[in-house]
Order: sequence, then structure tokens, then C-alpha cells
Amino acid sequence: MIELSIVFLIIAIFMSVFRLVKGSSWDILLGYSSFSSKITLLMVTIGMLLQKEWALDLSLIYMLLNTGSVVIVSYFMGRRNLN
Repeated sequence: MIELSIVFLIIAIFMSVFRLVKGSSWDILLGYSSFSSKITLLMVTIGMLLQKEWALDLSLIYMLLNTGSVVIVSYFMGRRNLN
């Protein structure tokens, strides 16, 4: 069952790459956020499959860094649109 989840996550990751390639700057930011969230889910799933606790810790750190970077980039993109 976990292997099937990994396959579907990989397919979803490749589908979200399309939004990174095509689109405006906000679409690219949304695509990056979606891509990073799916990578985090893939890391959690692989960590569960291999029963490695350090992989879960690493995915949590990656998720926190991703969230912070999206917030910072969206703040500066919003300020750019105001000027």
C-alpha cells in the first residue's frame, strides 16, 4: 500500500512541475509550494516504509524551511506589485 502511495506521489510531483514551467510569477510560487509539499510527503512516506525516524525529522525541517521561504518570497512579491 505504501509503495502505491509512493508511485502516486511521484506522478503528482511530475504534474506539479508543469506549473513551475508555465505561468506567471504567482503561479510559479504556487507550483514551488505544491512541489515542496509533495516532496515532503514523499520523504515521510519513504521514511515510514524504511522505518527510519531520522527521515521524518528531516522532512519536518524541510517543511518548515519551505513554509518560511514561501512566506518571505510572497511578501516581497506583494511589495513589488504595490510599487
